[in-house]
Amino acid sequence: MSTRNGSLALRDGRRLDVGYQFSSDHDDQRAGYLLCEISELDRVAFYQRPLLFCEDGTIVVIAVMQSSGRHHGVIGRVLAAAETPESRRLTLRDPR
Repeated sequence: MSTRNGSLALRDGRRLDVGYQFSSDHDDQRAGYLLCEISELDRVAFYQRPLLFCEDGTIVVIAVMQSSGRHHGVIGRVLAAAETPESRRLTLRDPR
């Protein structure tokens, strides 16, 4: 399991630079860990279906299953092209 870098978009508009490790990537499903510090964030914002913009261009809607100070067990689903934020006219944009 290699660590990669991405950007986590919270629903309130905030962005976090995160590391991530996916141990499972079957079809459009993902499971693994986010590596980031969220102690200064309101945990409610973190649990409202954030979007993970992966370094390979994939966008994953994640759900947190387990959380600690710096490691967060997550599951997720890759967004299809028709479900991307741009197609829904959301204001979440990948800064890269």
